[in-house]
Amino acid sequence: MPEDSDGFYRPVKTWLTTNLEGSKFSGFFDVKLEYYNTGSFIRLMEVFNVLADLNKGGCQISVRWYYEAEDPDSKDDGESFKDVVKLPFEVIQI
Repeated sequence: MPEDSDGFYRPVKTWLTTNLEGSKFSGFFDVKLEYYNTGSFIRLMEVFNVLADLNKGGCQISVRWYYEAEDPDSKDDGESFKDVVKLPFEVIQI
């Protein structure tokens, strides 16, 4: 539950770009969160945009958003992301 969501997600975005840009990487970006706040929601969208850009450059990255059956809000958020991001995106109940 990072209070500084930008500080938490910035290294993730940097790592993705630094290590995958220009590659033909194929894989999954798994999201399994028990809690996230509005700041994290915004930063996750930024991460998904980085992944979409990587896919445009030759990568094949899919997102798998996991949610627990008793957490319908997380399912709804996953479905919302799925509707707006330009990535293969699965919403999976665990």
